[in-house]
Amino acid sequence: MDSALTNAAGMMNELARMKRLVHLLAAEGRLREKENQPAEAARSYVDALRYGNGMSRGGFLITRLVGIACEAIGYAPLAKLAPKLNPDEARAVPRDLEKLDAGHVTWAEVKQSERRFMRYQMRKYLSYVPEDPFSGQPLVYRAQGTNWLLYSVGPDGVDDGGKPVGRGLGGKGDLYFDSPW
Repeated sequence: MDSALTNAAGMMNELARMKRLVHLLAAEGRLREKENQPAEAARSYVDALRYGNGMSRGGFLITRLVGIACEAIGYAPLAKLAPKLNPDEARAVPRDLEKLDAGHVTWAEVKQSERRFMRYQMRKYLSYVPEDPFSGQPLVYRAQGTNWLLYSVGPDGVDDGGKPVGRGLGGKGDLYFDSPW
């Protein structure tokens, strides 16, 4: 999580590598099926599910979505294989799936990680207030209930309390961050 906070591009590359690993687990399962080792194949597919879920822990929404995609890489062949397992081989599969379900990554965990990321981003990008080009001081920021107002004092250099600047070059008032002036 900490490295993902500071290196989003690296995180995306890491997710791609993790997904490739899950494809390798699924390929191992297919190989075991061809070698007539269905129990070993099922284990490889369950490993893909376990890895997809585990990689999501502590991650962001995108991490969970990639984790779900990785789980699907294991689920599909496991569902096709399950009817071919003999009773002894099949006993382990539901037990493993129940363990996975008991420890699955919840959306509440993902939401908590997203909040942590947003707080980090807010601290990073709002650690200072940009300078007002007309006054040389920080831009004016005023909370207004649940909303806020960010503005420049404008060309006249006077803080008019957030009153919008009038039209034309001689207009008095303040410039909003989204002002068309």
